[in-house]
Amino acid sequence: MRYLSLIGVLILAAGCGTTLETEDELVGEGEDPIDDDGDGYTTFDDCDDSDPTVHPDAEEIPYDGIDQDCDGEDPVDLDGDGYDAVEAGGDDCDDTDETTFPGAEEVCDDVDHDCDGVALEDEDGDGHDLCDDCDDDDPDFYPGAEELCDGLDNDCDGSVPEDEDDADGDGYRACDGDCDDSDDESYPGADELCDGLDNDCDEQLPLDEADLDLDGVMACLGDSDDEDTSTHPGAVELCDGIDNDCDGALPMEELDGDGDGQASCEGDCDDAAATIYAGAPELCDGLDNDYDTYLYLRDENCDYASANDDGGPGSDSYISYTIPSDGVYTIVFTAYYQNDDYLHTSTGDYDWELDCY
Repeated sequence: MRYLSLIGVLILAAGCGTTLETEDELVGEGEDPIDDDGDGYTTFDDCDDSDPTVHPDAEEIPYDGIDQDCDGEDPVDLDGDGYDAVEAGGDDCDDTDETTFPGAEEVCDDVDHDCDGVALEDEDGDGHDLCDDCDDDDPDFYPGAEELCDGLDNDCDGSVPEDEDDADGDGYRACDGDCDDSDDESYPGADELCDGLDNDCDEQLPLDEADLDLDGVMACLGDSDDEDTSTHPGAVELCDGIDNDCDGALPMEELDGDGDGQASCEGDCDDAAATIYAGAPELCDGLDNDYDTYLYLRDENCDYASANDDGGPGSDSYISYTIPSDGVYTIVFTAYYQNDDYLHTSTGDYDWELDCY
C-alpha cells in the first residue's frame, strides 16, 4: 500500500538545551494536558489538536490529503495494484479492485478493467464483443453468422460444417462443388476418366462412359457398339457378320466370300460358288449328293480342339473330348459331297446327341 506522507513540523526552542520527552514536560509540570479540539486526545498524541476529526482512533479518509488517524500517512492505493486512485490524482479507476488498473486485461464481466471508459469493445464492429465473439478481429465471425465455405467456424458454435471439410485432400470441399469428397479424382474441372463416374462434377457422364447397352463394358473400354449387348470385348462371336468380340476382325466363317448372301456359318456349303448356298434351287449339274458328315470342336480361341470323320460317306461321326471346367467351346456340324475328285462343303439338318460323363 502506498501512502502520501504528511510532514508535521515541530519547531523547538533550541535555547537552554531543553528536550521535551513527556506530556508533563510538554505542558509544564503541574498543568493539565491540553486538548484544544475536545476530541479526547491531547497534543501529546493528537497530530492536529485543532481538528476534532483528527486523532489516533479516527477513521482514515483516503485521498483527502489529511492524516486522520495520525499514523503519518494518507492512503492513495487501497487495492495495492501499483496504481494511485483517480481521487488521489492517479489513474486507477477502481482502487478497491486489484484487477482494475490502466492496461489490465479485459474479461467478460461488464467491468472496465483497463480503465479506458468501456467494459469490453467490439473490435471488429460486428455487434459482438469477446463475451461471445469467437474472433473479434474478423467481422465474419459471431454467433448466428452465416457459415462461409472457408473451413472455419463462422457462427461460433464450436464446430465446422461437414461440407467445409476437404476429406479427400483434392483441394475442393463439398461446398466448393466437390461431388464426391471421398474420391480425390472427382472435383470441379477434373479430367474425365473411363470409370463411369462424373469426375469433373458437371452432373453429366461422357457418352462413352454411359454403357448404354448395359453389357458391363463402356465404349471408352473398347465396346465398339454400345447399343448391342452381344458386342463387347471378349464376347462370343455370333454368326451375324458383326465383330462381336471387338477385336477388329470377322471370323472367316462369317464372311460371304462368293457374294451369294450367305456366309459359311449360315449354311453356305461352298462359299466360293455363288450358286451353292442353303436353300438354293437344285441344278441339273450332275453333282454327287452323297454327303459325308464331319464334326469340329473349337475352343474359345476358335482353335480346333478335336475333329472326327466317320471314315467315309455317312453321317455317324462322333467326338469324345474332355472339356475343362471353364471356357467356351463350339461344336461345328458340316458335311461334304464329292464331285470330280473335289471335296465341297454342304449343309443341312442334323440329328445329334450330347452325352456328359
